[in-house]
Amino acid sequence: MPSLTLSSDRTCTVCTSLLDLPVERLLAYQLAMSPEAGTEAADELLFQQHLHQSVEADELSQLAFAASLEVFGASAQARAFVQLVTHIEQQPATDLSDQGLRDRLSYLLACGLTDEQVQVQHDRIAAELAVLVAPYLVTHPEAELRAVQVAQAQQRRVVTLCNVLLGGETPELTTLTQVTHALLDLLEPSTLLTDEVSSIHPQVRQHSFESLCLLLLHAQHDGRITLLPTPWQRKPNPYMLPLGLFLEHVRAVSSRLPA
Repeated sequence: MPSLTLSSDRTCTVCTSLLDLPVERLLAYQLAMSPEAGTEAADELLFQQHLHQSVEADELSQLAFAASLEVFGASAQARAFVQLVTHIEQQPATDLSDQGLRDRLSYLLACGLTDEQVQVQHDRIAAELAVLVAPYLVTHPEAELRAVQVAQAQQRRVVTLCNVLLGGETPELTTLTQVTHALLDLLEPSTLLTDEVSSIHPQVRQHSFESLCLLLLHAQHDGRITLLPTPWQRKPNPYMLPLGLFLEHVRAVSSRLPA
C-alpha cells in the first residue's frame, strides 16, 4: 500500500484500491468527493467562527480551536482523503466516526499534509477505477452502425409500402440511390436482417422488382442495352431472365444514372 511521508517526517498509509475499502467506507469516500460535500462543513465553520471565545482561554484551548477551524475549512478532497488512510505511524486507523475522522484529518494537517499529496492519491484512485470499469464501457461501433442501417431500411420500406397502398403505381427509377434501395428491397441482404425475420412486405418486394424491370425496359427501348432471351423465349422478357443475368443488366444501367 502507498505510504506518504509528511513534512514532519510522520507517515501515513493509503489503501491501494477502492476495492480494499469496506462498502460503508467506500460510500463515505464517494459522498465526501461530491460537490455538495463542503456545504455542511462550511456551515459549521461559519458557526465556529462566530462562537464567543473567552479571553481567559489558555493557549492549549486556542490551539485546539484553531485546529478545528482548519479541519472545517479543509477542502472536500482532504476530507475524502481521510477515508483512504488505513494507518498512521503504522497504527491502524479504525475510528470511522465523524469525530474520529475530524481528529485524524486535524492530525494529518498539523503534520504537514498538503493539497498536492491529497490530489496525487485521488488521481491514482481515479485512474485505477477507470481501468476497472473500462471493460464494462466498451462500445461496439460496428453493431451500432448495423442497427442504424437496419432502422433506416425498415423506415424506408414502411414509407414505400405506404406509397404502394396509397398509389399503386410502379415508380420510375432515375437515380443510383433509387436503384440501390430497390435492390435492397428486392433481395434483402443478410446484413440487414434482424433476428432472421424478414422486414420487407411482399408488396414492397414486388413493387421494387417491377421498378427494376421498368428501368430495364426503358433502357432497352433507348437502345442502351441488349437483353438476351433465355432458350425458351422468342424475345427478351426481363421478368423471366435468370437472377444473375437480371442483376448484371440492372448494374449496367444503374452505372449510367446520377447519384
